[in-house]
Amino acid sequence: MVPKMSVVFILSIPFFLETLHKLFYKKKKKEVGNSKEVGSSEMMNVWCELDTNLLGEIMDRLCFKDQARFRAVCKTWLAVRPITSTRLPWYFYVDCSLPTLTNRLQFRLYEPTSSNLVSLYNISLIKLGIPSPSSYRYLSVAIEHNWLFITCSGPIFSNLRRRYFILISLFTKKVFTLPVLISYSSFKFMIMSTTNPDSPNCVFFLVDAASNAHKIVVLSYRNGDKDWIFREFDRVVDFLPCNCRPVYIAGIMYIVSPYGQLASYDTVYGEFKFESLFVDELFRLNYTSSIYHRVFQLNGQLMLIYFGCRNISATSLGKQCIKMYDWSSKVWIPAITLGGNTLFVRDRFVEVTAVNIEDTSINGVLPNKLYWFFDGGCVIYSIVDGELVEFKSINSDDHDGGNLPEDKYNHDVSFSDAIKAVYWLYPPVSTTETI
Repeated sequence: MVPKMSVVFILSIPFFLETLHKLFYKKKKKEVGNSKEVGSSEMMNVWCELDTNLLGEIMDRLCFKDQARFRAVCKTWLAVRPITSTRLPWYFYVDCSLPTLTNRLQFRLYEPTSSNLVSLYNISLIKLGIPSPSSYRYLSVAIEHNWLFITCSGPIFSNLRRRYFILISLFTKKVFTLPVLISYSSFKFMIMSTTNPDSPNCVFFLVDAASNAHKIVVLSYRNGDKDWIFREFDRVVDFLPCNCRPVYIAGIMYIVSPYGQLASYDTVYGEFKFESLFVDELFRLNYTSSIYHRVFQLNGQLMLIYFGCRNISATSLGKQCIKMYDWSSKVWIPAITLGGNTLFVRDRFVEVTAVNIEDTSINGVLPNKLYWFFDGGCVIYSIVDGELVEFKSINSDDHDGGNLPEDKYNHDVSFSDAIKAVYWLYPPVSTTETI
């Protein structure tokens, strides 16, 4: 007779085996699941550890919206910067006819690599405290530190005007105004700022070196001041009146006459002096030939460019040129190189935007070249001993331009349209800074 304990043990074996099978199966299934999770994690690490230069090359081939999605993948990809697209200038245009019709400003901002419209931005002038269109005119736009400086004025009496100043950042959508200025109608000012306008240390200047043959007027406003501070200085007789925009370098504001004469204003101590009254003969010929000029700074150097193909006739004695100021000899010398930079120049007036091109060729843009865009194409110039020599010309209907951006820029915007003023903006540091 079999003992009862043995019977119980024998009968429990199937139950034990079934339980053991279930436990083993669940454990194996769990291990398989864990292996899949580990594999997925390892694969994610592989993507995150890709070379940043390779990721930058990939990002270059994406449009603006896809770049935003690209940066949302992980922290590593968020820190990636495009190799080329952020080094190309963005462009925008403002329709100067709209304020007189609708009492608003409209800006169209275009991304450079695809020429896509990124933002259509409207600003109501009434909301900024500027009255109806019939009461003001003379709308003008300038670029300083990638901000738009917009001015317009309205009459008070026969010889007085009320002037309004609007500052706009198209990349961040920041907008603010400066104090209204009441001045004589003959007051011809150029505006500039020492640094980014929304910085607490920024100082704004209005300079009139054109309307008075005996005086030069400098007005300053610092963030937090109640009003503009007025200063007036005697003009040296030989210093030619000029309305060229001042240039700020290391605490000094420089005013350059069309002949190349130089005056300076110390923004810290308020001292004004004439640095040089020497007349550059080529500058004089260009100015009398009505060739456009612009003063700008490049890598801390004071530069002056005379440019304007459409203003140079066969009988003109002037010619296009670009020179830099030699501080030791106090004369202008021909520019030999742009230091790896590329200059972008708009059509109707000389508005210069300099972009540093670190490699030999960035997205088809060449270093030490000047790109002049106009309605219908682009002309590229080389700098040869201070002269602008045509390097290449491309029409907007020419499809042999490779990947050069000039062909893209001219399909949607009419650059010669007088009511659509086209400007260049230095590229944003990252796509997160854009609109």
